[in-house]
Amino acid sequence: MKKLFFVLFTITAMFAFTACGSDDEKEAVTFTSDCKQTVELKGFKDQVVTIPEVSASLEDLLKVSATGYDGTRISTGELNLGKVTASVTGLRNGVVLKDFKVKINGVEQSFGDITVADIDLYTNKHIDFFKNSFTRMVNQHTLKINVTFTPSEDIPASDNLKLELNFNGKYTYWKKI
Repeated sequence: MKKLFFVLFTITAMFAFTACGSDDEKEAVTFTSDCKQTVELKGFKDQVVTIPEVSASLEDLLKVSATGYDGTRISTGELNLGKVTASVTGLRNGVVLKDFKVKINGVEQSFGDITVADIDLYTNKHIDFFKNSFTRMVNQHTLKINVTFTPSEDIPASDNLKLELNFNGKYTYWKKI
């Protein structure tokens, strides 16, 4: 009986120590970086323009801007509110982008009519939209942007009109040690 008890104890102890091996040990790696996306805008006077979805994975966007980041799946993110930018660039004086709407990961926000004076979209009025957009981007591991508007004048590609979005944040992933 003592022999059987000793064998069972030895086997149990072996499994317990094997399960505690370092194969599964991980450490959190946190870094701060930009997650940038640009959407080119063009269209014809007084016609509703719907720009096809521009999409990229969160990890691919971060690989471009974060030195040393290898594309490991991001587990969490925290938005740096002071370094977020969202603006329309290349808009000519006198051109109005009527009923300008941006949809990020399925949720749409209307910015009204955009003129040269209104090109900065990241304002206190719309901060919740961008905070929620950042959270959806991290949770879905993708950034999908759609834009809809009606230009008051023709906007050829040569105008270089763009929506530029930059989410600066602190990102974390798990690395095996």
